[in-house]
Amino acid sequence: MRQWGVDRAVLLNIATSPSQQTTINNVAASNNNLPFYAFGSVHPDAEDRIPELKRIKELGLYGIKLHPEYQTFYADDEKLFP
Repeated sequence: MRQWGVDRAVLLNIATSPSQQTTINNVAASNNNLPFYAFGSVHPDAEDRIPELKRIKELGLYGIKLHPEYQTFYADDEKLFP
């Protein structure tokens, strides 16, 4: 990164299944050190998606990554409202 003049980078992790989100967020947290800003991921179909959002904040991650195509949902899907 230094060779190309890049000072910072964003890591956007994606949970493609509900069972992956905890592990992915743990790895994101372990890599959340400058020059990297790591984001977590929540799968919309995970039963524990709301507690995982709170955990992502507690881990100090900078936000979440959602990917409708890989997580098979639409952005206006009501399951995302909570």
